[in-house]
Amino acid sequence: MPIETGKIAVRAQCVLTLLAILIFGNACISQPVPPAISEPFPQRGFCDLSDEELRKFVIELNIIGVSSSTAVATFLGGELFILTNRHNLPDQVTLETIKLRNNKYQYSNVDGIIKLGRDYALEKGLGPARDYAMLVPSKPNIFQPLPLHFDRYTGEVVIPSYAARLYEVGRGRQWHTDDLFDRLDVWLEKGASGAPVITCNGEIAGLYTALVRPEDFERAGFKAISTPISTIISDLRDK
Repeated sequence: MPIETGKIAVRAQCVLTLLAILIFGNACISQPVPPAISEPFPQRGFCDLSDEELRKFVIELNIIGVSSSTAVATFLGGELFILTNRHNLPDQVTLETIKLRNNKYQYSNVDGIIKLGRDYALEKGLGPARDYAMLVPSKPNIFQPLPLHFDRYTGEVVIPSYAARLYEVGRGRQWHTDDLFDRLDVWLEKGASGAPVITCNGEIAGLYTALVRPEDFERAGFKAISTPISTIISDLRDK
């Protein structure tokens, strides 16, 4: 009898162990830990990537019922943030109205706004450009970040965007002539504001901010302007 009792006890323990595995195992499966996001680093060859390959770095920023524009993910201080132009957001920002979408049609809410720059569209005479907004996504792991170029950049660039809800890539050059904005010889459709201006090493050198009117192309000598990343970083350091 003692032997039978021992066998029953062992079986009972096995059943309890199996139940524990099933219960806690299922809990782990139903609530997976989001994958860790590795900080990006510069890498050559970005100007040779196809339009489709560049698409994974673009974020559609949708103001529900108002407009859609472009954003990009990057790292600062070991955390992932979303960068876009300030003028892409309404004057009175409500987090509940902002949605972010990656190229796989996965969506994220915005949990907070770290910093709002100034709106160039409203302040034509402002000094060094600070037309940017930095957002905190609720699901950072669904976005593909790019590193920042911490100095003013002149050279070949690619500019992927969701312009007017359509994906397009601009290819050309960026340069600077003063401390206000960087110049671009690339023109993108309306709605491309906030698109990352990416160097051939895969770094964000600026944010595509505004186009020059077609009738002014020749007189101005450039087609669009971008907010330099170095100006944004300088502004963040100052504040």
